Amino acid sequence: MIKLIDCTLRDGGYINNFEFGQNSIIGIINNLINSKVDIIEAGFLRNDEFQNSKTVYSLVSEFKEFYKDCESEFALMLQQDQYNVNRLEPCDGTVKHIRCAFHHYDIKEGLKLCINVKNKGYKCHVNPINLLCYSKKELMYLIEAVNDINPDTFTIVDTLGCMQEKDLTEILNIVSSNLRQKISIGLHLHEHLSLSYSLAQTFLNLISNSRNISVDASLNGMGRIPGNLCIELIMYYLNKNYKKNYDLTYVYDAIDDYIMPIKKYNNWGYSLPYALSAEYKIHRTYVEFLLSKNMLKTRDIQKILSLIELKERSVYNKEYINNLYNKYISEKYLNQLI
Repeated sequence: MIKLIDCTLRDGGYINNFEFGQNSIIGIINNLINSKVDIIEAGFLRNDEFQNSKTVYSLVSEFKEFYKDCESEFALMLQQDQYNVNRLEPCDGTVKHIRCAFHHYDIKEGLKLCINVKNKGYKCHVNPINLLCYSKKELMYLIEAVNDINPDTFTIVDTLGCMQEKDLTEILNIVSSNLRQKISIGLHLHEHLSLSYSLAQTFLNLISNSRNISVDASLNGMGRIPGNLCIELIMYYLNKNYKKNYDLTYVYDAIDDYIMPIKKYNNWGYSLPYALSAEYKIHRTYVEFLLSKNMLKTRDIQKILSLIELKERSVYNKEYINNLYNKYISEKYLNQLI
């Protein structure tokens, strides 16, 4: 079984601070339901005050005003360091899936979170951030722990957007060979190197015949620059090659009516500086910081990224990059004076 998960209202929310507006949230959900998408990830669970114009919830029950009884199922994501799991209500069927994200450095806390989520009756998705930073030994430890928890899904997450076909094949071989057969394998890709569509096809071709899988995507690839896999593309591919029956007309309507107005003012898509961050396997927020200075050429950004120490690359350190930037600018200025 192949399931397609739309993450526009969650991952796409990084573009507009999750401020879609109440009517747009309802419109996007209705169009996605009519498109027959399998799972709609409707936003984040966070320790924030709920506003019905945003796709951030402090309680699962706050989502009920957007819920619609339908064949599509709903999911919410929570990140280990951003939500108090004690606030999580038992599953009542409105939201069936909780996706649990955690960093490499808080893996034990993240796994405890997954256990709590499953004990509350939800279909638990284990979404380890930046799986490429795990050594083979660490990945095996994680898989063994996940087997003990026995969640619904284990997701391969390409946080830095640096994954290439060889990387995906190697990780997938390890995961599929050692993960319990009944646990679905998911894939969440980013578009730094313009490879998400081809990698999704590779993933489907390698494993779709052997176990249940899921693929994340968003409307028009909406997500933090440079964005995510476009759901309209992967829907077309699944319809053509895997006998799926997604109705793309509703996806086109959702993009035209709700996504393109956002894109006029908050653009996303391929960007050379973010491609460089993927090539160096560096957290994208370092590029955000450098671009905010409005005085660096691409060659400057490339040089600064190359100077970031390996131990600092996968997790953003604002003080570190600020010091590195100031040092680079000072040395560059001095060299110009000489």
